[in-house]
Amino acid sequence: MDTLTRVEILCWQEDSPISLTISIRDSLNGSDIASATVYSSKIPTPATWINFDIPNISVQPYKKYYMIYQLHGGDINNAIYWGIGQNDPYKNGKLWHYNGHIWQSFENYDEKHPKIASASEHMLGCELTIKTQ
Repeated sequence: MDTLTRVEILCWQEDSPISLTISIRDSLNGSDIASATVYSSKIPTPATWINFDIPNISVQPYKKYYMIYQLHGGDINNAIYWGIGQNDPYKNGKLWHYNGHIWQSFENYDEKHPKIASASEHMLGCELTIKTQ
């Protein structure tokens, strides 16, 4: 086992949502193993890699995990974009969208940078294989 201490994602904000929480799970519907929240005041308008300093967790190299992206206090005009499409920064991942009822594969999305406007019903998930150094 190795230790995961942080998650870094490419993101930027539009107007003024409250915060963004990134969680790690071992299944899409499972409980959070670890999570961290960053307030939008720490997320700039131009796309920037933002660190989410999660509590240290033991992870198994090359095992599949899920990174869950949940916006708080957002709406259609106040959002945080996740730069998932720019130069494919998550090459070994698969994107999922939670519509409030079920997780659905989000492979054929049109936008390069999906945004989540309603935290109560919608989340994004990215299936990842964690490689450690």
